Parts: sequence; C-alpha cells; structure tokens
Amino acid sequence: GRRLGFAHFDVEGAELDVLRGSTLTFARDRPIFSVEVHVAENVTFTRELLTHTQTLGYTALLIVEQCGLKWDCRNLLHVPNESLATWGAVTRDRRVRVVDADSLVPAVEEQRASVRG
Repeated sequence: GRRLGFAHFDVEGAELDVLRGSTLTFARDRPIFSVEVHVAENVTFTRELLTHTQTLGYTALLIVEQCGLKWDCRNLLHVPNESLATWGAVTRDRRVRVVDADSLVPAVEEQRASVRG
C-alpha cells in the first residue's frame, strides 16, 4: 500500500493531538513532517510537542524564518533520527537549527533580538 512520505500540520494548536492519533502511521512510515508553532505564545504546548516528537524518534529542525504575522511563529521540520545523517548539509546551513524542548525558545528569542538590531 501507500506510505506517508511528508506531511505539514497547521491545525491551530491541535498538532499534538494529530501526532498522538497518528502514532502507528509514524512508526510504520517514518515520514518527514513539519508543524507550525507559536513558540512564546504557548511555551508549555511547544515543549510538550517537542518532547513527544523526540519520543517518536524524531529530531526537530527550526527553520530560521518567521512563518506568520506573530514574531514567534515558526515552522519546525521533523526528520526521523535514522535519516538525520543524510540531512548533514542542511543541518550545517545557518538558516536551519537542530532544536529540542530546551533550546527552541532561546533560539527564537535570539532570532528576534538579531532582527531588532
């Protein structure tokens, strides 16, 4: 049958529910996926989301760009840990940063400060 290769979730705060409900698909297909988050608006949710994706065996990559009108809106690309080595060149690009539940908020705040000058 068909396998899921890529997905983007922008479901206004229900991303964690989508991931929890798709556990079997993620275990079977190991797709790359992205989620939109408002990092500072709901720090607890963002931390829970990243902690959950780590338990699924994924590494989060912060795309260094604002994705919406709010300063803290970011897209996070999630790559299966077993595929991360093939993403080496991407992870060395300054526009992409590997992040986890502890490093995401400081990374986004650092981006905001650098834009302000």
